[in-house]
Amino acid sequence: ITVSQDVENVKAAARKLVDAYNNLMSATGGLPDSALASDIAAGAERILARTFSGASGAGFLGEIGIEKNADGTLGLDTTVLQNAFNSDAAGVTSLLNEAAMAFDGFMEPFTRIGGTIDNAAQRLQSQVNFLETRTSGADYALSVLQQQAIRQYSVIMAMGSNL
Repeated sequence: ITVSQDVENVKAAARKLVDAYNNLMSATGGLPDSALASDIAAGAERILARTFSGASGAGFLGEIGIEKNADGTLGLDTTVLQNAFNSDAAGVTSLLNEAAMAFDGFMEPFTRIGGTIDNAAQRLQSQVNFLETRTSGADYALSVLQQQAIRQYSVIMAMGSNL
């Protein structure tokens, strides 16, 4: 009987980490609050550059095949991951777990209820509500002015027909 760890599970976990990072960067790129997007991007970059204690021969995500592409997204080189896994399966698994926990820990203040993103969304909703109220008020004022203009026009037209 041989017992071995399943590299496919590790590849799937690495792919999930890469996809989560890419989705995060894509989502933050569309945020109206550029300071928030910058904070998230900078924190994610620090995690990518960090040394993890997982693998005995590898401490950086790049050493197990997770690297930044030219367009800023993360990519996964499964051959590098396979080779690292073959050399130190437990270490690679530990490194991926540490990296995932680091990303989770970093993102938690942003994503929790009452966190940074939730507060930013509430501020934006308040601004939208304020603008909708202002728009409604402006629409009402324009309606009143239109009615006044119609009455004045009617009076002027009636005066003109009486002459």
